[in-house]
Amino acid sequence: MASLLYVRELPGESGGDTLFANLCDGFAALSEPLQQFLLTLDAEHDGRKDLANYDVILDPRVEYPSATHPLITVHPQTGQPILFVNRSFTKSIEGLRKSESDNLLELLWTAVESNPRFHCRVRWSPGTVVFWDNRCTWYRSICDYYPSTRHAQRMTIAGTARPERWVKRP
Repeated sequence: MASLLYVRELPGESGGDTLFANLCDGFAALSEPLQQFLLTLDAEHDGRKDLANYDVILDPRVEYPSATHPLITVHPQTGQPILFVNRSFTKSIEGLRKSESDNLLELLWTAVESNPRFHCRVRWSPGTVVFWDNRCTWYRSICDYYPSTRHAQRMTIAGTARPERWVKRP
């Protein structure tokens, strides 16, 4: 449902910001024909993909979490549609050929990542804590601090409802 992030160690003089994006705005910015098409689709989200992005060595004997959810979900409090994709964990779109799925996901990821109107960039300083709605927010660390390191602690508040498909009302 929600997450908090506290950076314990900052990478030197600068760098290590975190970029957050509003996925309700991401959906609203898409063309009407594309929105209509996306409403019919489901996406597979894969924990293995997410962990591999962090260079975690995966154990082939372990079953990692995965789930299929509508590509466009509804925010349970506001009723707004959410573009429910993330480069880190969205693996594929069901029913499409691999090349179609890969290309459509790339288009959606890029639409969110490249539009600063949807973004909030947090420049960390000692004692900063960020709290966000995990159901409609995409985030990533800006990795511009190599070879320094950044250490953070994250706490996630579990929700009780699965993401549900948004239905456009007339």
